[in-house]
Formats: sequence, structure tokens, C-alpha cells
Amino acid sequence: MKCISAVTIGKLIEAHMEHDEEKFLSYANFIADAYEESGEERSAKIIRSKISGKYKTESRVTVSANFLINLLKSYISQSEPYRTYPYTLHDGRRYEGTVYFTEKIGLHDGQGHKIEFR
Repeated sequence: MKCISAVTIGKLIEAHMEHDEEKFLSYANFIADAYEESGEERSAKIIRSKISGKYKTESRVTVSANFLINLLKSYISQSEPYRTYPYTLHDGRRYEGTVYFTEKIGLHDGQGHKIEFR
């Protein structure tokens, strides 16, 4: 099993400072592999999407799985009034507020900004 240590992070920084892209990518991929081997697939995916640049084309709204589960439970039970939840819109800023659902828009922030889940 691979281990991420201060030396690994130091080597990554060193490669960046030396503008050695090959060495930098080697250490970045090593770190992603270490996360993957330890069961942290989401962390590995984040690192790999930053390396490939794929993050630039992915959805720009993120929420946790717990948020989605709680939101769905809220809608299903209808006994719980709308609650506020933190979320991130396409502008990269974090917000906290009530999340609404309408047939026309789907999930949105009440001002017409659609909230998408990935």
C-alpha cells in the first residue's frame, strides 16, 4: 500500500518549483493512487480530474450525498418544513439557503438558479 508522507508532498512541491512537469505528474498520480488504494475513490477522482483538466467541463454545483438524501427525505415525508442547506453554484461561491423544487426548473435556489447533483 502506498503512503503519502511529508516527503511525498515535499517532492511534489519541489517538482512544481523546478517546473519539472513529468516529475510533478508522477508524484500527483502517486498521491491519487494512494488515495484510491485506501478506498478514497472520490479524493483520487478529484486529483485526477485536476491533472487532466476534466474538472473544467464537469458540473459546477456540488453537494454532499447526505444533503441529497436529507432533501429527498424531506420531500417524501412532507412533514418537515423546508430547511436550509449549504450548496455551491456555478460561480464557485458557497451559499446556504432553502432549496426549492418545481416541475419546470427542478431543484433550484428560489431565484431560478438550477441546482444539479453529481
